[in-house]
Amino acid sequence: MSTSVREHLLRQAGVISLSQAREVGMTYRQVEHKVKTAEWLAVRHGVYRLHAAAPLPETALWAALLWAGSLALLTEQGAAWWWGLEREAPAWWTFAGVPSGRAGAGVRLTRAFVDPRDRQRHRGIPVVSRPWAVLTTAARWEHDPGRGIALVDHAKQTRAVRQEDLQRSFGRHPGCWGSTTIRTLLLRTGDRAQSELERLAVSQLRRAGVTGFKPDLTVRPRDGQAVEIDIAFPDRRIAIELDGYAFHSGADAFRKDVRRGNKLMADGWTVCRFTWDDLVSEEFIDVVRELLCG
Repeated sequence: MSTSVREHLLRQAGVISLSQAREVGMTYRQVEHKVKTAEWLAVRHGVYRLHAAAPLPETALWAALLWAGSLALLTEQGAAWWWGLEREAPAWWTFAGVPSGRAGAGVRLTRAFVDPRDRQRHRGIPVVSRPWAVLTTAARWEHDPGRGIALVDHAKQTRAVRQEDLQRSFGRHPGCWGSTTIRTLLLRTGDRAQSELERLAVSQLRRAGVTGFKPDLTVRPRDGQAVEIDIAFPDRRIAIELDGYAFHSGADAFRKDVRRGNKLMADGWTVCRFTWDDLVSEEFIDVVRELLCG
């Protein structure tokens, strides 16, 4: 095996295309021989995987990319995963910038415009920028209300993106698919994030039949200074604190939250913190009920 073929396989998670093999000097007969002897496995039309290479998500991504062609640009959930913003690889790889008429198993192709400033290369893969990956994925996910918001909030909490990065990226794609949803996501995770988070929490509690709570309750612990609790169960001295990004984005805000929580706990309150991720899962209500029953 030539060094060039080996380099392709190493760089591309054990995958190589027919055109790449031909470019480094292999003949059609040599490629056919490798397939017949099962040294190479045909995974897509004109794309092969080294038999000894484990079929990892990266392998599937490279195979899909080589099949889709040189103009393909990874976007949506696949891009979010490739940037490390998602834990699980997608069931479908979505590529922008290519004719949508072609189709393949586990691959979706779209002609969607992507501004050059949102076209990057990360670990060898042509991919949309992190902000655009977050927004396009979140827009797809908002069919399950709250899931897209949780992704945007998590990306900002982990400092993967900033609000201004998201705003600029969105501004470069006027009239894009999902623009109405993206605009709403940006509003709900920007300056209005905390109020939206509280409304969601209160809605979840009421829908679950949980009573006895008061939103935005102000109490005075032992030192006499007023402390506001996002959602309080005063009879049980349980404080629910909600971590929306806009109000918890810096070191000073973090220290303030810690001091506030310490004051409440010193005064006999049980303090429990929740994020968007928590609120869109069933765990939020389960944890609150456990606290109330404890």
